[in-house]
Amino acid sequence: MLDVIGASAIASNAQDWYDIWRGSQEFKDIQREVDAIHSEGRNRPLVESSLHAEFATSWLNQMTQLFKRDALNHWRQPSYLLAKLLLNIIGGLFTGVSHMRMGEVSGELTLHFAFCKVHFLQVK
Repeated sequence: MLDVIGASAIASNAQDWYDIWRGSQEFKDIQREVDAIHSEGRNRPLVESSLHAEFATSWLNQMTQLFKRDALNHWRQPSYLLAKLLLNIIGGLFTGVSHMRMGEVSGELTLHFAFCKVHFLQVK
């Protein structure tokens, strides 16, 4: 196709296809049709909206579409879901075990969390 219009590296063309298109009957017919559409549109009255809203759709519809899109994205990435599930399970086990057999005295609670802070989080 590039050889026909003279746009390839080895092609040469004496015809200017743009001028040929502009001089064709098809171009004139299309131009008349476009002009008719434009003049018809200018003669019509302005369209007025009776409902003035900030957004094109309701908040509920937007949230529904957002939820569907996010669920589809998560469905397509099962490794992400499994990683999040494991992270929550491990975090829950860590939290549960760290509070196991904790007394009801406030001094024990302070000591317990100080121990967790120093040994588990390695904060100095």
